[in-house]
Amino acid sequence: MFPRPVKCGNPRCTKSFTYRKGKRYCDEACKEAGRRAKQALLGHELFRKSVLMSPLDTEEAAEFKGNEWMVGGPMIGITKNVPTRAIGYRLGAPKLGVASHGEWSLRWFPTYRMFPQGVFLMKPFQSPLVPHAGEYLIAHFDAKFLLIEPPYRRIEIHLAWSRECWSQGDPRMEIRPERQYT
Repeated sequence: MFPRPVKCGNPRCTKSFTYRKGKRYCDEACKEAGRRAKQALLGHELFRKSVLMSPLDTEEAAEFKGNEWMVGGPMIGITKNVPTRAIGYRLGAPKLGVASHGEWSLRWFPTYRMFPQGVFLMKPFQSPLVPHAGEYLIAHFDAKFLLIEPPYRRIEIHLAWSRECWSQGDPRMEIRPERQYT
């Protein structure tokens, strides 16, 4: 009996390889590409299912005059309906122009280079430093820097303050304790 050919597990790959127990990809590059594709699909689903918060429709936003809402609006969106044990938050940004070049992915801010703990603090409130204006997923963390619940809300940020570009963001939402410089 001849060994049967198996199609590579990466949906973008057209190669086949000889069957071997436990092998799903034709090579390491396809294995990494398959992992990235799966991560992109999960990030896209999170973003698509999340609810866009509209902080300008709240009583708190009525006090803003002129362009003050551009700074204060995200604060209201981030702090409204927050889990009680949340001490910090991270923001997830999709790649700009994703519709034109097709590969979907999220990057999380702040980065450890900007904030050693990997989160923006809730008290005192630290305004988000993000690479570009746009919609961001909100993930809240507790005192042990553990994700409280999967992100289900997103906000629109109108001002970008960060010196970092999108590609320098963290590809993982979770805080990695070994990366904290506290």
